[in-house]
Amino acid sequence: MGFFTQTGVLRCLRLATVAAAIQCSAVNAAEPNRVAQTSAEEEAFFDAQLLQPTSAGVHCPPNPCPPNPCPPNPCPPNVMQPDQVFQPTPTPLTAPPQAPQSQFSSPPSVASLQAGQGAISGQDYVPSVFGDFYAGPGTTISSVPSGGVVAIPRGNSVGLMKFAENASVIPRDRFYVNYSYFDDVSLIPGGLDVRRLTPGVEKTLLDGALSLELRVPMATTLNSTTPFDTTNLLVSGYDTTSYELGNLTGFFKALLFQNEVWAVSTGLGIALPTADDLRVVSDDGARTTLDLIKNESVHLLPFIGGVFTPTERLFFQGVIQVDAATRGNSVYTADDSLALVREGRLDDPNYLFVSLSGGYWIYQASDPSSLISRIALISELHSNNTLGRTDAIAGDNANISNRVNIQTLNAVFGSNVLIDENKSLMLGYVAPIGGGSDRAFDGEFRVMFNWYFGPLSTRASRAQF
Repeated sequence: MGFFTQTGVLRCLRLATVAAAIQCSAVNAAEPNRVAQTSAEEEAFFDAQLLQPTSAGVHCPPNPCPPNPCPPNPCPPNVMQPDQVFQPTPTPLTAPPQAPQSQFSSPPSVASLQAGQGAISGQDYVPSVFGDFYAGPGTTISSVPSGGVVAIPRGNSVGLMKFAENASVIPRDRFYVNYSYFDDVSLIPGGLDVRRLTPGVEKTLLDGALSLELRVPMATTLNSTTPFDTTNLLVSGYDTTSYELGNLTGFFKALLFQNEVWAVSTGLGIALPTADDLRVVSDDGARTTLDLIKNESVHLLPFIGGVFTPTERLFFQGVIQVDAATRGNSVYTADDSLALVREGRLDDPNYLFVSLSGGYWIYQASDPSSLISRIALISELHSNNTLGRTDAIAGDNANISNRVNIQTLNAVFGSNVLIDENKSLMLGYVAPIGGGSDRAFDGEFRVMFNWYFGPLSTRASRAQF
């Protein structure tokens, strides 16, 4: 009986020891470097403790797990021993599963070169201002002795150049060609169609802070020489298919301020008198000069403008410019002996130009290298006003023009398409608002092509659309 009692107590203590070892397994897992005792050593230790007699008979240790180190679980995990009391294995805490990361990153934002390569803000995509201007209506020469009247252009038959003609406030590196078809220009009674072509180039300096631009306007328009029948006091026929070269015009542009939203620049243009002189000749085979207006006036074209791009797609531009003629043009008329007599100087009108433009990129390709990377819709408003009345001359043999104020307001609607990262095609229509004698034409269709070049440093942040 004593043997069975001792054996039962021993088995009881072993079961308690195994259960305690299971509870200590978590501690063993946290301390992997702790030296563990083998199962055999454990059994020998507890047997020695059990066989020691005490006053109570058999000694049972209060805690079968040594305080330090705690013995590991003598049973392999997930294996039940015959005398082991089942206890659930605690589930270790693990981090919540994370969604697998895609090896493909999201596509970058569109950054084409205005056409731009590497453009960093909406300002880098701001297109040129379309423009609208030709000139004021034509003037007339009245022969005092005969009473005949002949119409001539005001300035030259190609038209005047203002800054806001396929131009941006921001300096650009580009070659470009502007084509304008003017319907019923009021140079002669009944009007005539003028087709003007203006190639040009703009080159930046000082990493895009400055630029120089040159325009070479030319047109099929009214011939600078008009025949006049002195016998019948009539114009024998206006030549409206003549090829004429206009005044070469250059612009210097400098940035005053620029960040990703705002840009302000100023500059000065100069129009040189390279167009032909205006002549009225006799229609008798001799082609004697009856009236002559020399093209001598140099025009100064100071301007200031700004760009505002509140978002990458939305943009606004504004330009204020003055056209100031520095000197007049000498006027000569034929006397009774057909000798030319100087009547005085005829000053070209001075103008104030105000241009406002706004647009929105309705399409952006996800791939900036796409053939068509962006498309914008653009609308503009242009106010062209003379500063005072136009000049006139009352001579001994002829009266030239009348003193009038010229005020025109034109609206423009068009689009800009970015092609192949460094080219842009602009299509627009100019509609005069209001009528009257100030109206220079009935309508105008514009096509403008820009090709951007130059170092990447200027193409990325200055490139013109």
